Amino acid sequence: MPKVRVLTLSRQLGSGGDAIAQVLSERLGWRKLSREVIDRAARSSGAPLAALAEIDELNLLDLRPSADSQRAYRQKVEGIIWQAAREGQAVIVGRGGQMVLRNYPPALHIKIVAPPELRVWRLMSEQGIDEASALNRLAASDRSRAGYLRRLYGADWLSPQLYDLVINASAKELDWAVDLILHAVRTRA
Repeated sequence: MPKVRVLTLSRQLGSGGDAIAQVLSERLGWRKLSREVIDRAARSSGAPLAALAEIDELNLLDLRPSADSQRAYRQKVEGIIWQAAREGQAVIVGRGGQMVLRNYPPALHIKIVAPPELRVWRLMSEQGIDEASALNRLAASDRSRAGYLRRLYGADWLSPQLYDLVINASAKELDWAVDLILHAVRTRA
């Protein structure tokens, strides 16, 4: 098995996955690609409506981009992910990276999950919202993220078979998750 050159990190909202990705990026000295992938793909595909629809997890804007726009956007996102993988030393957050790079041996695919009550608590703390709002936001985010993978790749977002490592980040301190992933990166060769 080749040395790990790229991480894909999928995460549930409120799981601590974004913080884990940031710390991983810093500790490995690798670049982190997340929302900027969306921005770059939107600019270069000429499909800003498709990109905006993908980040509208709550469906507040009720956007319906054309099939051609969606296809152009998807191709650009996948191209950006492949470019990052070929260059190596990248932590790719979301955007179906685990599907795009599913047959790329130097990629390590990580999924970060957490119990619903902890996700609600984290979201309430981070965003200063009440419990009902946090529950609604989590449900909408889960639907959106699951729908993205199902629609684009026919895959179940929560299926453990899509990932090399699934981590339940139920501890308030996320350092142990980072250490576990770093150990996997360093020992897989």
